[in-house]
Amino acid sequence: VLFEVGKARLAAEQGSAVEEQSKWQTVRVILLNPVILCTILGLLFQLCFGWLLVGEYPNRDLPHPLSDIVALFTAPFGMLALFLTGASLKSASVSFWPAALVTMKVVVCGYLSYAFADLFVDGNGNTEQMLRLQDFSFFYGSIPTSSAPLVYATKFDPGAVNIVAAAVLWGIVLAGPNMITQAVFLGREFQNQTATLQAVQHYVSVVSAVMGLVVLGLLAQLR
Repeated sequence: VLFEVGKARLAAEQGSAVEEQSKWQTVRVILLNPVILCTILGLLFQLCFGWLLVGEYPNRDLPHPLSDIVALFTAPFGMLALFLTGASLKSASVSFWPAALVTMKVVVCGYLSYAFADLFVDGNGNTEQMLRLQDFSFFYGSIPTSSAPLVYATKFDPGAVNIVAAAVLWGIVLAGPNMITQAVFLGREFQNQTATLQAVQHYVSVVSAVMGLVVLGLLAQLR
């Protein structure tokens, strides 16, 4: 919504659109946005035909064969999102803005999520539950971003597509070992995980050495 409003204001400032016409056109574009439109349609379906949904809350689903049709059309989403990221990437070099975006999402966002959970989550007097919710907030905040920002960059700021694609790629690379380490330590809070961490570092070092030799071999063949 904010992107569409900003785009309309920029067009009005540049004189490429009449102000009143731009307002109605912006409202029309926002309401016809696939995400907003489908959300509204889903809400209307639940209000009018909620009795058709099967299963118990929160695992309610459309009845067959509608659920099968939706699953069929949405099955390629994950693969196509990653394909879009790779296809939009011109250079995977580490520069300032991709590194800053990755750090903000994978590292800073995790600590901010934990801080907000510490401020607003009381756990109803249950200390163990409060700690679990805080740990979950930290873990959830460290999840790398999806390809959704890349879609918005393609539509609203094509010049930033390569930066966003590089940030998404490096975010996934960094978040892998980061989330594994977090899962190990947060899942067993009161146990000494030094031996586990040493084993992980050992296997990562072995894999890194093997992949380094593969890269050197490829470079030697290309020369």
